[in-house]
Amino acid sequence: MDLRRRVFTAAVLILGCSLGVAGRSLLPPFVIDRPFWRDFLTGPAMGGLFALAGAVIAFAAAAVAARISRRAAQRQEWWARAEWALNLATSDRGSERDVGLAAVEVLFQDATRTEAALVNAVTSALLFEPRVDRNDR
Repeated sequence: MDLRRRVFTAAVLILGCSLGVAGRSLLPPFVIDRPFWRDFLTGPAMGGLFALAGAVIAFAAAAVAARISRRAAQRQEWWARAEWALNLATSDRGSERDVGLAAVEVLFQDATRTEAALVNAVTSALLFEPRVDRNDR
């Protein structure tokens, strides 16, 4: 979480707590005097509503977790394919290199900004600079 989001979250939390305290002190105490509402709010009907609300919250949390997990799996698969393509692109054999660069070009369309920058840097180095062995330096 970046700093801007943390500051915003803290400001909203402080503002919400402040408004809650101010509202509590301005309003009279909450007392249910009517028997129907007292029985409803303390009876099985309200328990059922709370159970339903809890189920909705649990479902929403599971749906978000599933979406995040699915997206992470897709990114992992993308990286596996990108690694394969980049290994081919760095090959000394011309045909393998051409296949690798073509695969990288297709994979580039589904890349995030960071992935695209990385792939662009690697392929630019492969295409426009001579290969230098680490032992040559």
